[in-house]
Amino acid sequence: RRATCIGRSFASSVIIASTVTLALYALALNVPSLSGRVVDPCHVLPASAVQSISARLAAHETATSNQVVVLIVPSLEGDGLEEFSHRVATTWKLGQTGTDNGVLLLVAIQERKVRIEVGYGLEGTLTDARSARIIRNDIVPRFRAGDVTGGVASGIDAIVRTIEGTYQASERPVPREDTDHLGQIMTAIMVGLMLGVILMNVNRLLGPIAGTGLSLLLAPWLVPALIAGGIT
Repeated sequence: RRATCIGRSFASSVIIASTVTLALYALALNVPSLSGRVVDPCHVLPASAVQSISARLAAHETATSNQVVVLIVPSLEGDGLEEFSHRVATTWKLGQTGTDNGVLLLVAIQERKVRIEVGYGLEGTLTDARSARIIRNDIVPRFRAGDVTGGVASGIDAIVRTIEGTYQASERPVPREDTDHLGQIMTAIMVGLMLGVILMNVNRLLGPIAGTGLSLLLAPWLVPALIAGGIT
């Protein structure tokens, strides 16, 4: 009797788990049909951009057999970016049979997220590091400037040129000028304060004057900067 109860309990658990799985699958964001090389159901891109990007991708596919596709969705509706992009690539069966040489550029407008899903056949060329660099250098800066069309076009251009071996990434180092100036200011102030405290034991007026003078000596541009800041 105990075995029967366990069997019924296990069967009930399987049924519940299956029901929950089906319910979650039903709630998942639907994968749109593969209607072209640029799938943009909400018409985020102008028609001219869709045509030019599609033509570029068609020429690349003819020359290499690699299939690169763009998908722009208004929202992921709670789905994970990676999970949805993988589901799209699997549903669409991007790339040629046996070579898996497909690439998906996914853009989620509301979440402001971008992902490049790469098939196994191109992972050695379009690596995770290169994909991240393309997103960081070629797509995101234009998106932040409000140029979605330019970001997608630039990203596709970088993807294609990376696969073809002609892409040269231009790393954009973060300007260090402000950081260096801040460090110089802090050093000048600390040294000036230390000297001022020491000399105050000799003369109460000499300490502040000497400390201020040393600070200005270490950071001579500090006074003009403070004056300019006061004016503005």
